[in-house]
Amino acid sequence: MLMIRRLKQLRFLRNKVVLITGGSEGIGKALALEAYANPQKRALLKPEAQWEVEGGLGLSGQQVYQASVDRSEWYRALAKLFERYDFLLLPTAQVFPFDAQHAS
Repeated sequence: MLMIRRLKQLRFLRNKVVLITGGSEGIGKALALEAYANPQKRALLKPEAQWEVEGGLGLSGQQVYQASVDRSEWYRALAKLFERYDFLLLPTAQVFPFDAQHAS
Protein backbone atom coordinates (compact mmCIF):
# COMPACT_ATOMS: atom_id res chain seq x y z
CA MET A 1 0.00 0.00 0.00
CA LEU A 2 1.40 3.30 -1.10
CA MET A 3 -0.22 5.19 1.80
CA ILE A 4 1.39 2.89 4.39
CA ARG A 5 4.82 3.31 2.78
CA ARG A 6 4.43 7.08 2.94
CA LEU A 7 3.30 6.94 6.56
CA LYS A 8 6.33 4.84 7.47
CA GLN A 9 8.54 7.62 6.10
CA LEU A 10 7.16 10.01 8.72
CA ARG A 11 9.84 9.64 11.38
CA PHE A 12 7.84 11.43 14.07
CA LEU A 13 5.31 8.56 14.03
CA ARG A 14 7.85 5.84 14.71
CA ASN A 15 7.46 4.05 18.05
CA LYS A 16 4.27 5.99 18.82
CA VAL A 17 0.91 4.70 19.96
CA VAL A 18 -1.76 5.62 17.42
CA LEU A 19 -5.44 6.12 18.17
CA ILE A 20 -7.30 5.40 14.94
CA THR A 21 -10.59 7.17 14.33
CA GLY A 22 -12.42 7.12 11.04
CA GLY A 23 -11.00 3.76 10.00
CA SER A 24 -13.37 3.46 7.05
CA GLU A 25 -11.23 5.42 4.59
CA GLY A 26 -7.99 7.25 4.02
CA ILE A 27 -5.17 7.15 6.55
CA GLY A 28 -7.38 5.65 9.27
CA LYS A 29 -8.30 2.73 7.03
CA ALA A 30 -4.71 2.18 5.92
CA LEU A 31 -3.47 2.13 9.52
CA ALA A 32 -6.26 -0.18 10.65
CA LEU A 33 -5.56 -2.65 7.84
CA GLU A 34 -1.84 -2.62 8.53
CA ALA A 35 -2.42 -3.22 12.24
CA TYR A 36 -4.85 -6.03 11.49
CA ALA A 37 -2.44 -7.73 9.05
CA ASN A 38 0.26 -8.00 11.75
CA PRO A 39 -0.77 -10.55 14.44
CA GLN A 40 1.21 -8.73 17.15
CA LYS A 41 -0.43 -5.40 16.31
CA ARG A 42 -3.83 -7.07 15.84
CA ALA A 43 -3.67 -8.24 19.45
CA LEU A 44 -3.47 -4.56 20.48
CA LEU A 45 -6.68 -3.67 18.64
CA LYS A 46 -9.80 -3.71 20.78
CA PRO A 47 -12.20 -6.54 19.89
CA GLU A 48 -14.69 -4.09 18.33
CA ALA A 49 -12.03 -2.80 15.93
CA GLN A 50 -11.04 -6.35 14.97
CA TRP A 51 -14.71 -7.20 14.37
CA GLU A 52 -15.14 -4.13 12.14
CA VAL A 53 -12.03 -4.91 10.06
CA GLU A 54 -13.06 -8.56 9.66
CA GLY A 55 -16.53 -7.50 8.57
CA GLY A 56 -15.12 -5.01 6.08
CA LEU A 57 -12.74 -7.53 4.57
CA GLY A 58 -15.68 -9.83 3.88
CA LEU A 59 -17.59 -7.26 1.80
CA SER A 60 -17.81 -7.38 -1.97
CA GLY A 61 -17.15 -4.35 -4.15
CA GLN A 62 -20.90 -4.05 -4.77
CA GLN A 63 -21.60 -4.05 -1.02
CA VAL A 64 -18.99 -1.35 -0.42
CA TYR A 65 -20.51 0.70 -3.24
CA GLN A 66 -24.02 0.29 -1.79
CA ALA A 67 -22.76 1.34 1.64
CA SER A 68 -21.32 4.47 0.04
CA VAL A 69 -24.67 5.22 -1.63
CA ASP A 70 -26.48 4.69 1.68
CA ARG A 71 -24.01 6.93 3.51
CA SER A 72 -24.53 9.67 0.89
CA GLU A 73 -28.32 9.43 1.28
CA TRP A 74 -27.91 9.65 5.07
CA TYR A 75 -25.70 12.73 4.66
CA ARG A 76 -28.28 14.41 2.42
CA ALA A 77 -31.05 13.64 4.93
CA LEU A 78 -29.01 15.19 7.75
CA ALA A 79 -28.14 18.23 5.64
CA LYS A 80 -31.86 18.77 5.05
CA LEU A 81 -32.55 18.33 8.76
CA PHE A 82 -29.95 20.99 9.60
CA GLU A 83 -31.72 23.47 7.35
CA ARG A 84 -34.29 23.61 10.14
CA TYR A 85 -32.36 22.64 13.30
CA ASP A 86 -29.00 23.77 14.65
CA PHE A 87 -28.25 20.76 16.87
CA LEU A 88 -28.91 17.05 16.87
CA LEU A 89 -28.68 15.56 20.37
CA LEU A 90 -28.76 11.76 20.40
CA PRO A 91 -27.58 9.04 22.77
CA THR A 92 -24.75 7.00 21.26
CA ALA A 93 -22.98 3.77 22.12
CA GLN A 94 -21.10 1.18 20.13
CA VAL A 95 -23.03 -2.02 20.68
CA PHE A 96 -22.59 -5.29 18.84
CA PRO A 97 -25.74 -6.83 17.35
CA PHE A 98 -27.39 -9.23 19.78
CA ASP A 99 -30.45 -11.44 19.96
CA ALA A 100 -32.99 -9.33 21.88
CA GLN A 101 -34.95 -12.44 22.85
CA HIS A 102 -31.99 -13.74 24.87
CA ALA A 103 -31.11 -10.40 26.50
CA SER A 104 -31.74 -10.28 30.22
